[in-house]
Amino acid sequence: MGLFDFLRKPRQEAENNAKPASTVAPKPQATTTTSTTQAKPTTTTTSTTQAKPAAASPTPVKPAVATSSVKPATSTPPVTSQPASAVVKPTITPTGDIQVVIGDKLVKFTTGKPYVESGDIVVPMRELAEHLGAKVEWDDKTRVAKLTKDDDIVEITIDASTAKVNGKEVKLAASAVMKENRIYLPIKFLADNLEAEYKYDVTTKIATIS
Repeated sequence: MGLFDFLRKPRQEAENNAKPASTVAPKPQATTTTSTTQAKPTTTTTSTTQAKPAAASPTPVKPAVATSSVKPATSTPPVTSQPASAVVKPTITPTGDIQVVIGDKLVKFTTGKPYVESGDIVVPMRELAEHLGAKVEWDDKTRVAKLTKDDDIVEITIDASTAKVNGKEVKLAASAVMKENRIYLPIKFLADNLEAEYKYDVTTKIATIS
């Protein structure tokens, strides 16, 4: 070691001693920070898209060729039934004699024939009354005929100008008479008092009771 080096060494040592010792600061410990982050809810947006139908290209359809001709069915008109009121009643043929029709049936008298008396048609009482549904009783002592139908009672005295209907006296157009043990009485009186309608056609000489 030379003199120069010997003299420089203590100087360097003195300089080294004069420098303060460098303090190495300890590294700060890492601080663990826990951050609490709330997760935002995920919003799912569903987009609904209607699929447009594919446009079908028009395909011309050829008309079917009919191989056989079909005849149209012939419809049979429905049969309509006529109401009872529209039924045509049988026609009574005039004979020139007086005829009596009840409803649509011709009365065939077996005990005597109708005749005209003072413009009134006179008929055998018992036969006509029974055709109209009345019950006939005869009292030979009093010479009174009693006709009963439902609640109606008609009392007729031979040769009297009046009769009793349900106890009340009613004037007769023609008196009841006895011919060949048969009582004859105006037909209109019987029809009116036994709840029936009476019409007489002078041309055809047909008396109708309904």
